[in-house]
Amino acid sequence: MPEYRECWSHWKHLRWLRWHGYKNKSWTVRGLWADLTAKEAEKRKHHTVFKMDPSSKLPRGQNGSQTQLWPPAWAKGTPGADQPLDSLTLDGDDCIRYTARSIILDFGPLILKVS
Repeated sequence: MPEYRECWSHWKHLRWLRWHGYKNKSWTVRGLWADLTAKEAEKRKHHTVFKMDPSSKLPRGQNGSQTQLWPPAWAKGTPGADQPLDSLTLDGDDCIRYTARSIILDFGPLILKVS
């Protein structure tokens, strides 16, 4: 039953974040990393994990509803895309929310939903 695994995983992540005191300090994004699929790794001829940059165009998601991993509003060539990643912080009591099947992280300028 995939729903049970998703709920268990979300609970474990939230427990870890609470244990490390996200409410008592600000967490800043230092970089975005991605895992390559086997096919993407063959094309790029490097390791399966790499640090992304504004020119990254890797799609992820279910077939038919894939989106870019790099925030589209900050992609290379987009007006106003010159904001640094360290402007994204988890700060405040309401920065982490959750549902039964997703975690929602409010970084200020961007919101990340992990389902």
